[in-house]
Amino acid sequence: MKNKLLQQGGKLWEKIEKGISRVYFNDLLSRIGLTVNRYGTGNISSASLNGESISNSSARKIESILENGKFYYDLISGLWVTDGLDDYREKLITSVKI
Repeated sequence: MKNKLLQQGGKLWEKIEKGISRVYFNDLLSRIGLTVNRYGTGNISSASLNGESISNSSARKIESILENGKFYYDLISGLWVTDGLDDYREKLITSVKI
């Protein structure tokens, strides 16, 4: 399982002495289908979610949620964790092809 997750872009994080072994995923925007275009200033010029246009403020909200949440697979328990990302849980999990 670990190798399959790493092949999907996951990053391994372990603390063996504490019994922690996780594979984190950081490319959350693309995993939920959010595309953002920006001006040179960094502000959002346009955004779409799964090919459908959305407002810039909606895109900023989604970005903020994804930046503050965590998405990983716990190799010890065999469970997916979407800390702070419950609204996107299913989409994130299905984005990992294992």
